[in-house]
Amino acid sequence: MNFNPEQKEAIYSENPLILISAGAGSGKTRVLTERFLNICQQKLNEFLEGSTSDIGATVKEIVAITFTEKAAREMKERIRGELNKKLEELDKLEDEKNVNIAKKFWQQQKEDLDNAYITTFHSFCHKLLTRFAFKADLPPTFTMLDDIDSTLLQSECLDEMFADKTNYYKWKDAFIYYSKEQLKRAINSVYAQICEAPEQIDIKTFFEAEEILALQQDLLVKQKASLLEKFYQSAQPCVEEFPSSSELKGKLQEYVENISNHFGKVDLNNIDYDECYELLQEVMPKRKVSSWEDKCPALFELYVDIYNPLKQKWKNIPDFPTEKREQFLSIISCFAEMLCTFDEKYTKKKIEKGALDFSDLQKKAINLLENEDVRATCRQEFKHFMVDEFQDTNKLQMKMLDYIQPRFQFIVGDEKQSIYRFRGADVTVMRGLQNKVKQSDGYINMNRNYRNCHSIIGFVNAIFSEVMRESEDNAPYSINYSPLVSNRDDKEEQEVKVELIEMTENDEEEIEIEIDDDSQISEVDCYDSEFDMLTERMLEIAQSKKKLVREKDTGVWRKAQWRDFAILVPSRTGLIELEKCLQDKNIPFVVHGGIGFFAKQEVKDMLALLRWIARPWESTYIAAVLRSPIIGITLDEMFAIKACGDVDNWQGFADFIYNRCYFNESGLATQTKAKLNKFYNLFSIFVPLTPQRAFSDTLYEVFNNSGLKQTLLMQPNSLQLIKNVEKLIEIMDEQNPSSLEELLEKIDVLAMLGDREGEAEAELPEGNMVHIMTVHASKGLEFPIVCLPRLNRQLQKDSGSFRFDDKMRLVAKFTQEKKNNPFSDEEIVTPGFNIVKSENDIAAAEETKRLFYVAATRARDYLIMSAKGRLQKNSWYEMLLESLDTNPGILKCMIRKNQSQVVKQSKWEQTKDEFVAQTVSEEKVAPYTFSVSEIMDFMNDRQKYYESYVLKLHPDWLREDEIKADDKVKADDKQDKFIISATDFGTVVHRACELYDQGFGEDEAVLEAISVLFDDDEIPTNIKEIKLRVMKQLENYKKIESQIPKDHISSEWSFAVEIAGAYVICEIDKVFVKDGKHSLMDLKTNKTIDTDSYKPQVTLYKMAYEKEMGVEVEEVSLFFMNFGEKGIIKLKPEATYEKEVEAAIKEMTQLWRSLEEQ
Repeated sequence: MNFNPEQKEAIYSENPLILISAGAGSGKTRVLTERFLNICQQKLNEFLEGSTSDIGATVKEIVAITFTEKAAREMKERIRGELNKKLEELDKLEDEKNVNIAKKFWQQQKEDLDNAYITTFHSFCHKLLTRFAFKADLPPTFTMLDDIDSTLLQSECLDEMFADKTNYYKWKDAFIYYSKEQLKRAINSVYAQICEAPEQIDIKTFFEAEEILALQQDLLVKQKASLLEKFYQSAQPCVEEFPSSSELKGKLQEYVENISNHFGKVDLNNIDYDECYELLQEVMPKRKVSSWEDKCPALFELYVDIYNPLKQKWKNIPDFPTEKREQFLSIISCFAEMLCTFDEKYTKKKIEKGALDFSDLQKKAINLLENEDVRATCRQEFKHFMVDEFQDTNKLQMKMLDYIQPRFQFIVGDEKQSIYRFRGADVTVMRGLQNKVKQSDGYINMNRNYRNCHSIIGFVNAIFSEVMRESEDNAPYSINYSPLVSNRDDKEEQEVKVELIEMTENDEEEIEIEIDDDSQISEVDCYDSEFDMLTERMLEIAQSKKKLVREKDTGVWRKAQWRDFAILVPSRTGLIELEKCLQDKNIPFVVHGGIGFFAKQEVKDMLALLRWIARPWESTYIAAVLRSPIIGITLDEMFAIKACGDVDNWQGFADFIYNRCYFNESGLATQTKAKLNKFYNLFSIFVPLTPQRAFSDTLYEVFNNSGLKQTLLMQPNSLQLIKNVEKLIEIMDEQNPSSLEELLEKIDVLAMLGDREGEAEAELPEGNMVHIMTVHASKGLEFPIVCLPRLNRQLQKDSGSFRFDDKMRLVAKFTQEKKNNPFSDEEIVTPGFNIVKSENDIAAAEETKRLFYVAATRARDYLIMSAKGRLQKNSWYEMLLESLDTNPGILKCMIRKNQSQVVKQSKWEQTKDEFVAQTVSEEKVAPYTFSVSEIMDFMNDRQKYYESYVLKLHPDWLREDEIKADDKVKADDKQDKFIISATDFGTVVHRACELYDQGFGEDEAVLEAISVLFDDDEIPTNIKEIKLRVMKQLENYKKIESQIPKDHISSEWSFAVEIAGAYVICEIDKVFVKDGKHSLMDLKTNKTIDTDSYKPQVTLYKMAYEKEMGVEVEEVSLFFMNFGEKGIIKLKPEATYEKEVEAAIKEMTQLWRSLEEQ
């Protein structure tokens, strides 16, 4: 492999402490993998050469920490792939002694990889505590609370606290100024920060009110002293450069004399600081005078550069009103008591559950590491610690590393990409370590960029060299920008590939007239919004022939497709407007994780349906379902129903429907009656709701049989909408509800907590649709074309009334009516509030810069930015314009245009028939939906299809012979027999193979796959035979790895595509691309090879994939897993057979339509 000098140094260096500053697109993932393998190679060399190596280690001796579980799995998968390559290369060599040693070594490393410490900080802590549970004073079987579990438990504690009347009277002083919701949010926020603090905090003593106020007042005095000392030190050289007063006249002469006299007399050791500042204000000018710059430059400099900053900082130091002291003591005492009560309740509930949350894991792991024996064991076993994404760590995690002190530390991060402050990430941790390592030889600046084109790198360097600058005002959160070096510098890469589209607020309202090249008057296109303008620009690119996208593998430039676009947004604000603009233009899109999941219309519709089922007599829920797309009652129809004689109130409205009185109303249209009858039928089916064996089965029944799923299938992005509802059902099932009411309460809490769940992955990684996601979700990803709308949006600041600070402890503010003006409020703050707020604002502003950097560097080939309206402070737009003012040369790196230069386009022509969402007032005819298996059954045996799908006769009822034992996989548990059907067995095998591909170890993958079949209390005690059977299939799957194309792009590729007037739904097991040719594979666990019966399936897979992706499928393979390598059957479906498949689908549609009409 080819590595640049910095990468080589990172991979092969034997320095005990290495810190890599890995710029965007610098290949850090590849470097981490190669270093891991090199460490193992050095260990192998010890065996081969009989030498010793300081750096050499086995997989078991290396700890690799990543930021997410997904990243850990991917890293394992990459290492596993490289280990397989090494073993394959050794197989080609002659059978020598060294070859056998090497094969045995690498095989052992591969086996050890399953249980290797390649994991997140939290998972590492979990493994450590499990291993040393006795020394950590924990039960060996303790459980883990994830974010949602812990949040729900905390919410439960807060509800109990504030429902207790005794507490209300105790804390009544706090309720004067704050609502319950404000206090709940404040407790959650402060408690989370306490838990992440590097030092253990005793809440009762740490938040003692008298001590806090005294501490803050003392710190304010010290801050005033520091400000004045710095001022007089900085100002003294200016005063010494004053000209003689005899050379000056008027006010200028007076200022120079007074300032000189003041500086001669002031003694900070013998004066009150407030008094000193007042004296300074008396002698300093009230404003600057421009002429002083020539007449007395020293005074001008003193005023502008030294005195003005002092005034601004002094303003942030509030005068603490002594008359409010008792109020604050009471408020702080109440809040501290609330924190104590909450901590006691939450801790008690965790103990009852035998559970720890993520903060407990870290704290207890650090407490454990205070034991010298444990530390020594860790140092002995873990020779290497490799930490990725170090910029996202916090002081608590850094403390863990300091405790263990492994012999080799390899730290990788990029402080320019530290954007997770809201999760506790602290950029100062990496900055501190970086300053330390720079004094040694362990610092490596890996800044060569392989991702972005030359033009984008030029723009990024030019902008952020201005934006990211370290200064005293924004230290310690600011960083000095380190430029990237572009590796993509061909001729095409030099062209400008960054554009900024600006839209003034008047542009939305005014229509201008311009003269075009043919001297004809044409109306300049006007846009309803910034999103409207941006999506038109996207249409312009998609419909043009300009080649803006470069293929990564071949380097060939091509025209853009929708899958190449990503719209990155800072938050979900305005998302509905963006979605509407895309829908209006027929642009396909998918919204990814982290954006308004519970606000999705399809999610809201499902929840509305369940709320109505839980409380079918409540008018709000009745109206919600009637107005939803499931029933489609219009407003006019609602008024008509209310006008009926029997409907005099909402109770009467419910009776009117459930007693089917609408049939007797002549004033209601037949169409309206049909809709009400459909609603009544839902009532008959689902009320009361009787849960099945698994709650999820009941929820799926509601989704499938209510008509909601069919309604979603009629809309664009139908599969994504369905996946979102299925994700909602998964979330609900994870809550282990005892009733529907309890479940809905928990979901309400999750929704209120604010999008803790991201959007469900549609598992269509290559689908031709625009990607929408937050900038945070895009980190680590790249897209050919990136759109950054709303550059002028000001990011939200923290507005909390209570704030935790490790120095000030607790600061607070409250508002009350002014004495002389009851219609106006005044804000009262504790002495340290403004200082803490100012520091938080600086940290947030610096992170905003880094967020802009991350967003811009996601663009591989083209970057589009847009902005509208007046300039907002600390917005990306302000940063951009200020950089242009400072460095006009940036304009050479970008195209700057206004809305008049974006030409309106016609709507996008869909490449496949797709139903467009209708208004609820229109009648809809839902297409029939068939699975691939269903179509295959129909084509293979129409009689059996009719018996199974229409008459719903169980297949076993139709069999005269007994079911053979071989048709089932059995596991005996004493007298009990556990039987798994062939279908379920196939599902387990498919899942095990998928998990193995994701980087799971063999045992881990098999057990995880088997576990999904059972409830916790139904797992058979003896599943050994099942496990062996699944493991055998997995072994056969591993044997064919060498025959599979290496570019595996998807597992379980889901599709819902229209064929012959019906929707066909299924999942293709494997999708591969090699040399630009696409191939598909399906896994079979059959005991016989029968290709003929699978002919419809193979043909449908090919038809669906080609229609969805717009590419030709080279071949489709069936892998009959029982037969190992001989089980791969490659097929090339015939084009003529596709006509037969379409005819069969039409025949099925006609069958079901005729049955409905009977």
